[in-house]
Amino acid sequence: MHDRAHFLERAERLADRVGVLSVFPGACEALPSLWEAVTGSREVTVFTVDDRGRRVLTAELSHVWWLKNQLAEQRRACVGKHVRGRLVVLSPKAVPLMYARTGRSGRVDDFDEPEHMPGLELELARALLEAGPATGPELRRLVGSRSAPITKRALASLQGRFIITQVGEAGQPAGWAAAVFDLVARRFGRWLRHLSDPDSALALLAEMLLWGVGELSAGEVAWALGAGRAESMAALDRLVEEGSAQRRLEGRTLVYRATSGQP
Repeated sequence: MHDRAHFLERAERLADRVGVLSVFPGACEALPSLWEAVTGSREVTVFTVDDRGRRVLTAELSHVWWLKNQLAEQRRACVGKHVRGRLVVLSPKAVPLMYARTGRSGRVDDFDEPEHMPGLELELARALLEAGPATGPELRRLVGSRSAPITKRALASLQGRFIITQVGEAGQPAGWAAAVFDLVARRFGRWLRHLSDPDSALALLAEMLLWGVGELSAGEVAWALGAGRAESMAALDRLVEEGSAQRRLEGRTLVYRATSGQP
């Protein structure tokens, strides 16, 4: 238990340092992941074979999965498929900035604009609002959806819109445990009381990322934060103008780094 608590604190500190942390390595090698922090490797091994010849999860995968669940369950961070469909860990400092990027108010029902969201997604969000935290199978029953894959895609889209988030897992009668979902604005409402404008929020996220990671290009920042390349470059140039970052030319690519001091 002591070792697990130690790893949990390390994971929390890492997420707090960079703001947006991938659970598993992605396409950009410059950005850290929870998996790499635990294993020291970018190669993800999901399954192994036990003494009985059964295919089971590796100890490393089980440990990383436990860490991301604990971060979510204990409200140490916000965990979900919030950036380009990737499973990420958002620090408490990053959550209001990511939320500000949506342009919504932070009210628990601020998603309820039918003209801006597909029907099933709106039904699922409303079901969560009324029923409280629930798993995918429970939500599918609540809205009367017969298709598990379609519901799964809608839940992934709601995470990408930063309307819902994962808050842990619940065991199922058969198969793997199921993710439990809740509305971001309900789960982390006290973190959303003061929201920046979207452009300022992106600049602050970029500064946090530079401070935690080091030198990055506008493309790397855009990939990490789920933003466009042009708006990411504008945010980085804004940081340079404010004296919070410096830039230099590496070959044909502009790279940026934070000036001294934590954002």
